[in-house]
Amino acid sequence: MLGDVTSGQITDFFGRKRAMRMSTAFCITGWLALFFSKILTRLWKIFHRIWNWSYLMWFLYI
Repeated sequence: MLGDVTSGQITDFFGRKRAMRMSTAFCITGWLALFFSKILTRLWKIFHRIWNWSYLMWFLYI
C-alpha cells in the first residue's frame, strides 16, 4: 500500500515518463544485485574449496 501512495505523488511531481524511468532504474538495480550476489557466492564457494584442498595437501605433506 505504501508504494501505491508514493508512486502517485512521485508521478504528479516528476511526470509519468520520469517516474517510470525511476521505477525502472530501481528494478534494474535490484536484478543486478541478485545477479552479482549469485556470481560472488559461487566464486567464494570455489575459492573456499580450493583453499581447503590446498591446506589439506600441505598438511598431509608434512
